[in-house]
Amino acid sequence: MELSETTEADNQTNIKVRVPKRVLHFSDGVLEEYSDDETDNQPAKQEQIVDPKTLTWGPWLIFKAWAAGTSTLAAVDYMGEYLAHFFGITTPKYQSEIDEYERKEAKRKELEEMQKGWTEPENSDGNVSQQPVATNI
Repeated sequence: MELSETTEADNQTNIKVRVPKRVLHFSDGVLEEYSDDETDNQPAKQEQIVDPKTLTWGPWLIFKAWAAGTSTLAAVDYMGEYLAHFFGITTPKYQSEIDEYERKEAKRKELEEMQKGWTEPENSDGNVSQQPVATNI
């Protein structure tokens, strides 16, 4: 994006200033990205390069085979990802052991808290009082 400014002097001067689209700050410097540096990360619209109605039989069959192949590949890819997730192939190798360890640790901490139970607080002179006091659980 460019901004243009005019001065109110006798001579009007146009000054064009490039405004960065994004400014990134790093430990070793600053990077300014302008809109014309790269194309935006928007998916390109698929446009048909060839009009199938104008093709002869040979190229038309090749075009249809290519279109059927790409759509079949997309469907198989989708089903493969779904089945991999369903059968648990995408989960980490030892995730069940990690979950079991975390469950046991939580249970152990809970038991330690329960075993503390009643405590005997000390008086200011160092003697233990005789009345038990419950801790916050």
